[in-house]
Amino acid sequence: MAETHTTATIAERYKNIIDWKRWFQVVHQLGDQCNGRKDRFDKADILEQAIEICSNEKLTWVDGIGRDHHDNELNLDIEFKFSQKSMFSPTTKKPTKFVKMKIKNSLGETKTTHIEDPADFYMFAQQDAVGIISYAEMLPYLKIVGDGLSTQIPHDKITYIITPQNETLSTNPDCMDYKARKRAMQREFIMSIPASSGFQTAEDTPEVVPSTPEVHLDDLEEANLLAVIAASKAEHETPTSQDSLLNDIELAFGIH
Repeated sequence: MAETHTTATIAERYKNIIDWKRWFQVVHQLGDQCNGRKDRFDKADILEQAIEICSNEKLTWVDGIGRDHHDNELNLDIEFKFSQKSMFSPTTKKPTKFVKMKIKNSLGETKTTHIEDPADFYMFAQQDAVGIISYAEMLPYLKIVGDGLSTQIPHDKITYIITPQNETLSTNPDCMDYKARKRAMQREFIMSIPASSGFQTAEDTPEVVPSTPEVHLDDLEEANLLAVIAASKAEHETPTSQDSLLNDIELAFGIH
């Protein structure tokens, strides 16, 4: 259905329905937390899901094969790719000569640049810019690489939704640490499985709180009174026995 929608009109639509300022803040806040080999899939998930949220779900995150989003109103499939510094220089803001993106990974040998069941449009993003191109427009600039397909698109062949602005983003100190939260959640999941008998660890063993003997108010009053009477008799050098002290307490409390 892409033939009925020009790249220019799609670019204008996505410029207006997506909160790109918020999306760039997500990219900035995430920083390099997920740049490691094991975390790159997490980064892709976060940035792709952020498109859904920042579009108020007008672009649904489908996370499918060869497409990441679905435009529900126009019934279009969008493949999303992110790469730092891929379209504009981060320092000079000047455009790159070519836009190079890995489009497809292949487990075996790739023999053709044609993509079976392609998305309608391909959205490319970096930390401060977003562009879009249709599959038909992109096809002449696909090339076979060792493990799939990559693009080498002249800069001016892409329609830009957002270009770099002279704006400095600040880091929100209240934003969660994604990797720390992820590891804590993983550990919480593991600890939810009880240890086998005989294999309890310090973390598995519940803390034993020492019990405190029950003390009644009457006990405290009697102890205090005994101490006062004993001290008084000692001051006057009066011999004191346990029975005598108890008799004095009975008199003090009016017990006969």
